[in-house]
Amino acid sequence: MKQLIFFILFAYLDSFGQKTLNGNFCFYSDFSGFCINFNSDSTFTYDSWHCIGGYKGQGKFEIIKDSLLLHFISADTVETQYFINPGKINNEYTLLALRKPQVTINLKVYNKVSKDLLPSAQITFLDSTELNDKIILTDSTGNAKVRLNKEKKEVEMIVKFFGFKSLVTKINTNESIDITIQLAPVIYPFEVPNKTVWRYKVLAAKKNRMTLKGDYDPFKLFRKK
Repeated sequence: MKQLIFFILFAYLDSFGQKTLNGNFCFYSDFSGFCINFNSDSTFTYDSWHCIGGYKGQGKFEIIKDSLLLHFISADTVETQYFINPGKINNEYTLLALRKPQVTINLKVYNKVSKDLLPSAQITFLDSTELNDKIILTDSTGNAKVRLNKEKKEVEMIVKFFGFKSLVTKINTNESIDITIQLAPVIYPFEVPNKTVWRYKVLAAKKNRMTLKGDYDPFKLFRKK
């Protein structure tokens, strides 16, 4: 039966000298749907919609026996990163810190693509006695300065800015440091994540329609004219 299904699936493709899916196939519901446009070079684009938005994606597809696999490859390849340099030695004491030596963390937050500084970026330190869960904002020039007790331990630092990929990392608090942070903008906020793989079982296939089954009930896709 499986051999018959795929004989039907590829029969019309053979007339074009192709051994792969080709064409735009769509699923329609009352308030939602999606289309997968299969290209002859084994690439595809995906476009879905519903009442409050939708997702897009692209990647490579392959057919293994009776299964169709969609390997999503993100078009957004810019990643957030940061750089640490030694800061000025700071041996200041404060009453609030119970006269413990402190270190200074100087932060500068940029848009990685445009190189613009990002004011009001949110910085949070976890596992820090002084600033645990407290949100610190960068100033109008994208800079922020915090002082922590000098200790031989790591604290988790989270840097966020709306529309950008967050930074989550750990820093040492045993010396003063300068940190330059380059946040990558989210170019495709509703994109299927990179390296996502969707697998469907092909239940039936003809020139203008096919029936697939994923984790739930089977569904039919029709070739878009």
